[in-house]
Amino acid sequence: MLKSVATAFLTVVALSSLSACSGSVSVGSLSVSAADVESQILSELKDTDGRGPDEASCPGKLKAEVGAKITCTATADDETFDVEAVVTAVEGERVDFDLSVAG
Repeated sequence: MLKSVATAFLTVVALSSLSACSGSVSVGSLSVSAADVESQILSELKDTDGRGPDEASCPGKLKAEVGAKITCTATADDETFDVEAVVTAVEGERVDFDLSVAG
């Protein structure tokens, strides 16, 4: 089941633009909070039936530097899988990033 859920999520991720997440300012640098990345995972990752993860968790902030990445975990149907967020653009306080299901 994990492979099919992950494959479905990966297919949707590849077909949709997962960007336009606003960054939050941290002390001395710009970053996207773990909560903002988690929110994007929950709202953007959907399978072909429109179901998404039940929960998501990221270990920390995502640096606002092109190429920066963080690996989060998401759970769907009691199965956990990794989701990688990679920064694709930074413009002012706006940080765009792509999400992809590892595997």
